[in-house]
Amino acid sequence: TEVRDLNGNYVRYEYQTILQGHNRIAPKNIYPKQIEYTLHDSTSGRYVLEFFLTDNYMNPTTNGRYGFLQTNDKLLNAIVTKYYEDTTTLYKPIKAYTFCYKEGMFGKAVLDNVGQIAYSPGYRKDQVNLNFCESPEKLITHSFEYYIQH
Repeated sequence: TEVRDLNGNYVRYEYQTILQGHNRIAPKNIYPKQIEYTLHDSTSGRYVLEFFLTDNYMNPTTNGRYGFLQTNDKLLNAIVTKYYEDTTTLYKPIKAYTFCYKEGMFGKAVLDNVGQIAYSPGYRKDQVNLNFCESPEKLITHSFEYYIQH
C-alpha cells in the first residue's frame, strides 16, 4: 500500500498475514511488517520502520465478526528505525523501541514498559538483541502502572 502527495513523495506500507493452521478456513490476522518513508518518484526511501512480533501466550483471541475467522495471538515486540546510506546497500539501524508485557487483570496482556535503544555507528548486525524485557535497566525505559479498582 502506498500514500502519495502531489509532489511525488510517498510512503510505502507492507503487511504480513499470519495464518494459524494450514487449511483455507484457518484463523488469520494482518500485522504491519515495514513502513518505508521519504520515498520520491526517482529515489528510494532513506528511512524504514520494521515491526517485530512475539507470541501472545497470555490471552490470544479469535473472532468471526467480519465474516471470516480472525485471531489475535501476537504482540508487538519491537520497532526498529533504519537509515539508508548512499555508501552501502543496506539499511543501518539507528534506533529501536522494545515493548514488554505482563499479565494484568483477567489474564490479559498489558504493556509493562517501553525501552529505547540507540545504536552506535560501529554496530554489527549480529549483535542486535531486541529481547530486553528481562533486563530493562540496560535501556532508557518508561514503565506503566495500572489502576486496579476492587
